[in-house]
Amino acid sequence: MLDRLLAPVRAAAARAARKAAFGAVGVIFLLAGLAFLTAAAWIALAIAYGALIAALVIGLAFTGCGLIFLAVATSSSKSGKSHPPQHLHQEKRPPAAVSQAQLIDAFIGGLNAGKTMRRR
Repeated sequence: MLDRLLAPVRAAAARAARKAAFGAVGVIFLLAGLAFLTAAAWIALAIAYGALIAALVIGLAFTGCGLIFLAVATSSSKSGKSHPPQHLHQEKRPPAAVSQAQLIDAFIGGLNAGKTMRRR
């Protein structure tokens, strides 16, 4: 009975872990690409204008991007109010009626789970 209740939770955790793993690998590839693009920009700027100008341009570009991202991250909405998601406005249905046998079964299942946890 407990497995039936935990199956959706396990499935959601597996989906979240898979999304996190793919996201982490994506970030690693983006960082590697950014490193190669920075190296290419350095080489091109150093050949055309010298090492000092190359360092200045690349440093200003990264500083500008960092400031823009920080400004976006710290900005708030214009109205100052955040609107709750639409699903919170829906009417909530009362829980389904539970029979006395189901209630006793759940209670005994909880007792057994507690006993096995104490033994470990």
